[in-house]
Amino acid sequence: MRTYSMLLVDDEVENLALLKRIFRKGFSITMASNGEEALKHIKQSSVDIIVTDQRMPNMSGVDLLEQAREFCPDAVRIIISGYTDLEDMIGAINRGEAHRYITKPISPDELKIIIRQAMERYELTVQNKLLNEQIVEQNEELRQKKAELEQINQTLEKRVRERTCELGQTNERLQHALEKVERLARTDSLTGVSNRWYSLEQISRAIAQARRYERKVTVLLIDVDHFKEINDSYGHAIGDNVLVRITEIISGMVREIDIVGRLGGDEFVLCLNELDIAMVEAVAQRLLEKIRSASWSMIGIEESKAVTISIGAALFPDHGDKMEELIEASDTAMYAAKRNGRDRFQLAKNVESS
Repeated sequence: MRTYSMLLVDDEVENLALLKRIFRKGFSITMASNGEEALKHIKQSSVDIIVTDQRMPNMSGVDLLEQAREFCPDAVRIIISGYTDLEDMIGAINRGEAHRYITKPISPDELKIIIRQAMERYELTVQNKLLNEQIVEQNEELRQKKAELEQINQTLEKRVRERTCELGQTNERLQHALEKVERLARTDSLTGVSNRWYSLEQISRAIAQARRYERKVTVLLIDVDHFKEINDSYGHAIGDNVLVRITEIISGMVREIDIVGRLGGDEFVLCLNELDIAMVEAVAQRLLEKIRSASWSMIGIEESKAVTISIGAALFPDHGDKMEELIEASDTAMYAAKRNGRDRFQLAKNVESS
């Protein structure tokens, strides 16, 4: 397996050191402390992977990736940012053609998985490109020799048929591989539900449909109470098991038309369609009770210890007409629930129960 060249770009030395430790095996690493230095290296040397911070002096990560496309159009491009600014995400996708937009703090294991998935897709794309170039060359050779010798023409036609069959089989395998990569790119690796990027995309679509057909949509943010204490007391493996179990409980309570996703850490998002406020509150209260009364001893937590969650909710269009507004309103309500004692449901302000 060949060694890929990776360019790490960040204006903070600590972040560069962390990334270098993560990818010290299997990659030829070059580091740059700003966009200008990185672009200079790209102009001089071929790069397979670019991992860059978004917010840097003089040149942002999106600006760097946009300019880098001229010199290494096939390189895998990834942006890491401590901010979840939607405009930055859109710019990364549209202008920088970034493979992924990753928010800090960085999970080394998750980042390795993302890079591995990106490189698998990169290799498949390169192979398919090479195969297509070979087919073009062979067909051109066939056209040139057809007028000279009929026997050679027949031989070449046979080769083309065989190659076409091989290409069809290869394309079929490629399609299956791409579908798998795309599925993994939409899924949270720990819990199996939608990841942050795909959850927000689904919620945006749900709001657009609700606006068009005058339907109700409610966004709920769910946060595990005292999750840091769980990790500190039992270890991160047990903490991960808690997140998986909570995901199972949430998923078991919702319908197919609803959306369940993990935004990151111990925070989940739930989008309920076509329910009024009273029905939403009833769902939230049932969810609180199920989490509170669940048995956690099977995953390593003492029987006497209860795991609880706090829930904040915002309704479309009462609390906002856009996804960002509903997320912010439900986030504010969720933190209000925590301030009021945790293990409770809090609706965003200025909404009367129906």
